[in-house]
Amino acid sequence: MDKSVIYTVKDITISLEYGPRISTLGVIIAWIILIVGIFLGVLPFCGIISFDTDESINPIRCFIYLSIFVMLFPGYFLFREYRLNQKIKLWLQDAVRLEAKCSELGARGGAYAGAGIEITVSFCYDGNQRTASGFGLVYKNYAGRVVDILYSPKYDQVMMLRLPKKRK
Repeated sequence: MDKSVIYTVKDITISLEYGPRISTLGVIIAWIILIVGIFLGVLPFCGIISFDTDESINPIRCFIYLSIFVMLFPGYFLFREYRLNQKIKLWLQDAVRLEAKCSELGARGGAYAGAGIEITVSFCYDGNQRTASGFGLVYKNYAGRVVDILYSPKYDQVMMLRLPKKRK
């Protein structure tokens, strides 16, 4: 890897094995939804909402269940993003920048038309031709292009950098 260029987690858009990273906007939205879920869970206990019925425990349970439900999805995505970023930091320690050719193997998705395509990334490292494959909807933009990748030989991981503007 060229020592004058230092790559960070933010330079990586996709891990071929684990898929795309969540965008910054996606992370911000997930945090907002998580905070709203916490707020919904605490709201009944702050006295802001009062329940004058005999069965006031049922609405409180509804708010608690709603807050848990609202917090599950963004919590999962934030945890997944955190774990992926930690792995990428490890992979970047010995990463080498290479050019690779992406070829489409075909579309998959069963009942969902255009649910995703499978691509093969071919590149040469240490004089040996290597290939790796990935599947997902985001790979549609990469198929049939020459792209820049970072390859970690120690962990055998392929990380894709942003797409170039006008390179085929």
